[in-house]
Amino acid sequence: MVPKKSLFGAQPSATRSRPVTFGSGFVTTASEAGGPDLDPLVQQMHNLRQFISQARSAGEIEDAKLLEQNLRDIQVPFGQLHQTYHGKSC
Repeated sequence: MVPKKSLFGAQPSATRSRPVTFGSGFVTTASEAGGPDLDPLVQQMHNLRQFISQARSAGEIEDAKLLEQNLRDIQVPFGQLHQTYHGKSC
């Protein structure tokens, strides 16, 4: 029998080489810097910076690299939105 594929082309979890477990590995928390009125993208970038710092301190280099990529992925659209908003004349 041919194994089924998910919608995204990945193998179903039953055929993965390593099972997913929760509660193990690196876990971090975010602070309430800036409060609830802070722009959601700015808050997320702040959280990612904290997570990166915590991952590095814990020696989780691969996690830190992944978080750094996530931060860059958010910074690009944020920069575009910021430029669009501030580039318009009133």
